[in-house]
Amino acid sequence: NNLNDAQSFLRMCSSDNLKIDAVPSPVQVRTCTTVISENYQKITELVEKGAPVDDETETRIRARFDKLIQRAHTLIISGSTAPGYSSGLYADMTRSAKMSDTVVILDIRGAQLMEALEHNPDYIKVNMPEFVQTFFPDKTLKESDSPSDLLPEIQAKAYEIKEKYGTKTILTMGSRGVMSYADEQPVQAPAFNYTVRNTIGCGDAFTAGFALQLNRDPEDIEKAINIGQKCGAANAALIRPGRILP
Repeated sequence: NNLNDAQSFLRMCSSDNLKIDAVPSPVQVRTCTTVISENYQKITELVEKGAPVDDETETRIRARFDKLIQRAHTLIISGSTAPGYSSGLYADMTRSAKMSDTVVILDIRGAQLMEALEHNPDYIKVNMPEFVQTFFPDKTLKESDSPSDLLPEIQAKAYEIKEKYGTKTILTMGSRGVMSYADEQPVQAPAFNYTVRNTIGCGDAFTAGFALQLNRDPEDIEKAINIGQKCGAANAALIRPGRILP
């Protein structure tokens, strides 16, 4: 039963003290499963393909977004949309947010990122392979690969984006740390030493910590990256993602 699945999901969110502003949809809630070996040396993700949403769902989402963005300080757009949503949804949200003087952080990739850039978001925060996949589609970079050979091209593209759109780029590199193209010169923040139990949600944890610190002090990007790294490292040490406590 779709309704029961949605209610079950919202109850789980509530038990984690997450406030979800949901709109009704007839679409089945998808389930993704993570299998972790006992020694934490191997993680396998079983990702279920989502069913397409209908037009009414997008209409409801857009109407709810337009109300909520009026009182938001920061908008984080993360992940890909489900099938059925229009390709320009994230771009439209970025435009609306900037018209409301809201800070926008994009953790998306591909065509949706390219479209949203046209509306001058404040930050791109993606991992290095996603950045390469988006802006250098003829090149391949895996998370385990060193980006050294591509760094000059990546740097040139990041500063081109900053010059054209006013958008600063923050790229996470897993065990290699974080590259920031927010100032006149690139800055690499080394990775933290931490125990890895489950890497699911670490990028989202980084973004949340980064955004929280930016809210406190918009000028200190270095500290925002540091807080983001701490959140990502803390999340990696947990079996259950997103349970970082203050």
